[in-house]
Amino acid sequence: HRESISGKKSGNFIELLKLVAEFDPVMEGHLLYMQQNPGSTTYLSPEIQNEFIQLLASTVTEKLMYDINRAKYYGIMFDSTPDAAHQEQMSETIRYVDINFEGKTVVVKESFLGFIQTHKKMQQVLQT
Repeated sequence: HRESISGKKSGNFIELLKLVAEFDPVMEGHLLYMQQNPGSTTYLSPEIQNEFIQLLASTVTEKLMYDINRAKYYGIMFDSTPDAAHQEQMSETIRYVDINFEGKTVVVKESFLGFIQTHKKMQQVLQT
């Protein structure tokens, strides 16, 4: 579809910016400028959107890895399932224990890290 700041059917990214603009006067001013000056440089092309999304994803991943590295106890879980296109994929999840010594709390947390595309699935039989 074609994304437009003034269109009724914008993509998720533009709609998210519109939501942020309701609470952020700087973003509101930027979106208003975009509407009043069509064709102007906005830095919201699909390439820029993908770069923003990648930066946010790497920041979240860094925070998760920091928390996981601090944990004394953790477990890694993998599960394989076909996606909507019937391609086999494996999910990677980490469960870890977050201990806050100052607040005297212990919380078990679980974080989904992503999907890994698998190319073939084999079943092994263990012999005893």
